[in-house]
Amino acid sequence: MNKNRNLAYGYVYDIDGMYDEIFVFENTPINVASFITINNMNECTITNEADTLILTSITGGFVDTCPDQDYLTRVLFPVLLPMQTGQTDPIEIEFIQDHFTYEMEM
Repeated sequence: MNKNRNLAYGYVYDIDGMYDEIFVFENTPINVASFITINNMNECTITNEADTLILTSITGGFVDTCPDQDYLTRVLFPVLLPMQTGQTDPIEIEFIQDHFTYEMEM
C-alpha cells in the first residue's frame, strides 16, 4: 500500500446501528460523495486514518455532521449535490484492502 495515500474509512450501519465491514478508499470528494450516495439507504460514518470524523450521513444520503464546514460547503457539496439531485451519477469506488481491515477479517 502506498503510504502517501490520504485514506478514508467508511462505515455503513444497519437498522440496528451495527456495521460489519470497514470500507477503505482514497479520501477524495468524488469518492466521499459517491460513498454517501451509494449507501443512501443507511446511516454512514466516514473517518480519516487517525479515526477523526470527516462526516456522518443519515438515511436518504444527507450529511448530518461535518466538523469542517469549509470542506463541506466548498469541496464536498459541489460534487455531492449534483449526485443527490440526479444530475450526475456516483462513481464506482476502488476499495483498498489495508492491513487493519485484513486483520479484522481473520
